[in-house]
Amino acid sequence: MSYGKFLDELEDISKPGNENDILQDHYPKNFRDLRDAWIKNGRYSELTSFINENWDSGNGEEFFRPYSEHLIEKKELGHFKKLWKGILRHRIANLWRDFDFVKAQYPSTTLEEIKSQNLENFDPSSFSESRIRSLSWRREYTLKGIEEYIDGLKKLEDQTEFEKTERLYNNISNLTKLKAKVSADKRKINEDLFWQLIEESRIISEDKYDFIACLSSKLEGFKPAEIRKYHRVFRSKCEELNQAKLWALAFIVRRGCGDDAFDYFKAWVISKGQNAFNAISALNINEIQQYFDEDPQLEQMLFLAESVYENKTGDFMTPVRVKKNKLNQLSWTEETLATDFPELCDLFNYRR
Repeated sequence: MSYGKFLDELEDISKPGNENDILQDHYPKNFRDLRDAWIKNGRYSELTSFINENWDSGNGEEFFRPYSEHLIEKKELGHFKKLWKGILRHRIANLWRDFDFVKAQYPSTTLEEIKSQNLENFDPSSFSESRIRSLSWRREYTLKGIEEYIDGLKKLEDQTEFEKTERLYNNISNLTKLKAKVSADKRKINEDLFWQLIEESRIISEDKYDFIACLSSKLEGFKPAEIRKYHRVFRSKCEELNQAKLWALAFIVRRGCGDDAFDYFKAWVISKGQNAFNAISALNINEIQQYFDEDPQLEQMLFLAESVYENKTGDFMTPVRVKKNKLNQLSWTEETLATDFPELCDLFNYRR
């Protein structure tokens, strides 16, 4: 969603006749101007998503570094971690891809041989570079990213994440993949089991925060591949909820709902279980009110599977691909909610 929004807004400021229009050869300046506007307006989650969708190799430093520095300056630890974990996931995924190829094709290659490669004038976009030299560059590139992440964690005083990332740095430096922790649950995660795990965790939880702990504990018992399947189902369900009418519902219930809050709302809907998901997704007026027994926000649910995967394997989960349900623009405004959704406004006592 953020990727499309950025490009749409970029097109708007680049239209001929627009006072912000500039020559085509200055197109990167448009990127920077729009980035700075999003930063100024606090659109952090959207900007992070755009960066990690647009630069799926973990590059784009010239674009994202001012944003990273801004997050440090503003003490936005959560957004800083989301940005860098996304960047590093891409870099590490590409590193292990190159590593696996080299080990398969050149099994006698040693770590010292990889580390000692001369990287002067290396061109990462060239297909003529040797595989071993490419792996050496990829290792250095990933380590530099981790170093930058660690430097930010120090400034933001996140000691736990700093220590965990230092261990990751050592593993990448030595090109050592950690062995996954023992997986006791041998079941294969599909959509049915996805919902079962959520509902079982809800039943034994006192509140939504306890629920996150219970679900995390259950997922830890699965193999890494199954945790990734869980995350794919979760992301697919988030896309199904990406509807203008549901954003209106979130706005009405919470008396306001920005982009980030809508993401947290969708995660919360899923956390309430399959019956709640179906009723809310269909906007079933006769059923939905019973599920709103707490603030409908659950940010932790968005990154639960990735966190469990990381803790289990010592590595970042590679990105999952799901079908996007693009929401170009809202069909309502705050001023029209009462006329567009009168039943919802009555149900949740919304008055403007």
